[in-house]
Amino acid sequence: MHLRSLLSRINDLAAEKKPRIVGLSATVGDYEEPKRFTGDPANTKVLIDPTAKGIKARFKYFEQKETEYHPQFIEEVYNQVKDSKVLIFPNTRGNAEEIAVKLKRMSERRKGILTISRITQLLIKN
Repeated sequence: MHLRSLLSRINDLAAEKKPRIVGLSATVGDYEEPKRFTGDPANTKVLIDPTAKGIKARFKYFEQKETEYHPQFIEEVYNQVKDSKVLIFPNTRGNAEEIAVKLKRMSERRKGILTISRITQLLIKN
């Protein structure tokens, strides 16, 4: 709502010539929504990048009877994430915190370069 208000004010100030609005998004599902948002759907273009993007996925099953993550699972996750940027999506906030703490401890023990920043912790918590 705040953005819409600011855009309206800018349009009012530039009454003679409407300013050009450029928006970028990787998550737009309904392409008509950005057109409506600008207030001028007839003169709004939505450009779609047709470039195919591959997905690199790996699935592994770890049978778990305890409530905490098995050390072998943490080891596998560490080996996959230690040299790259990744997002981890556990099912709960508690699981995210557990994974973050255990990966950090493993990295410290191995004197690794894995750092779990506050922003990354927030990303994997939510």
